[in-house]
Amino acid sequence: MDKTEVRVPFDKLKEIVRSILVSVGLSAPDAEIAADVLVTTDARGVSSHGVYALPGYVRQMREGGIDPRADIAVLEESGATCLIDGKNGMGQVVSVKATRKAIELARKYGTSVVCVRNSSHFGAGAYYAMMCAKENQIGIAISNATPVLAAPGGCGPAVGNNPIAVAVPTADDPVVLDIALSIVAVGKMMNIVKSGGTIPDNWITDEEGRPSTDPYVLDRGGAALPFGGYKGFGIAVITEILAAVLPGAGVTKELRDWLLYPHLPTRTGHFFAAIDVSRFMPVQAFKERVSLFGKEIRGGKRAAGVERLYMPGDMENEAERKSMLSGVAVPIHLWKALKELAEEEGLSLDMEL
Repeated sequence: MDKTEVRVPFDKLKEIVRSILVSVGLSAPDAEIAADVLVTTDARGVSSHGVYALPGYVRQMREGGIDPRADIAVLEESGATCLIDGKNGMGQVVSVKATRKAIELARKYGTSVVCVRNSSHFGAGAYYAMMCAKENQIGIAISNATPVLAAPGGCGPAVGNNPIAVAVPTADDPVVLDIALSIVAVGKMMNIVKSGGTIPDNWITDEEGRPSTDPYVLDRGGAALPFGGYKGFGIAVITEILAAVLPGAGVTKELRDWLLYPHLPTRTGHFFAAIDVSRFMPVQAFKERVSLFGKEIRGGKRAAGVERLYMPGDMENEAERKSMLSGVAVPIHLWKALKELAEEEGLSLDMEL
């Protein structure tokens, strides 16, 4: 076993997370939703956006930044569009309910767009996009976030590291793109450092725009660099417009960092879209065409030293299968944090492995 992590059965980890969330105020159904989002994200190998974030969410609920009993409401609904007020609820709960609405509307109208204001950090967008793929729809999930990306040539953060996820159903595993717009997700940088590793000096800059290997400079006016330079920055601008300007959520500096200001609502915005494949061609034919496309990519000529080629989502889909068989990988420092959370909440949970 890797000394830096433990393997925890999926259902056991989910029950631990669910119990902690109920203890801090979520209803049992909402805690079930959030726990499944978080643990599934870890199972897919995206540890930076899964259970790793739970201590921060718990702190928000304790201090008032998240309302665990938020009465999520539809503000406007017209045809295939819907605007939802998350009422400062937990982002995972708000997003699952908004995605369910997008799926419902896409079934009726063929496509749908659901926007959300007054939500909070929603974790990994892949979960919501994959909800659509499971219903034979193409799903898109976008969120804005507090500014952390530098503008090309600028010093300090200008726009959020706004994640975008797209999931497509196939005859096999779904094609899933889930990316933040920095070169590497900030949460992943933190995990690397907390596990004793180091990061290269081309991922972030300090407050003067100089290369740095210390992710904590992000708390002192530093910034992450967008992938692809101005191209990644341009995508960040567009996602801010879709997920924040359009629904009336907080835009860039109007947001509050959920880790630095846990007592304040973040005003986060989301954008969800769904496309019903059956409105364009028979579902099975579409799935087979996408699968054939995937086989072409994976079967392409490889450069020297390259063992295999991947479609988006291949590694995460494989990680999820492995997690279901051998347990979800949890860093040692996170496992200790979960035990501390359980003790703080007075929970008697089986956390022996």
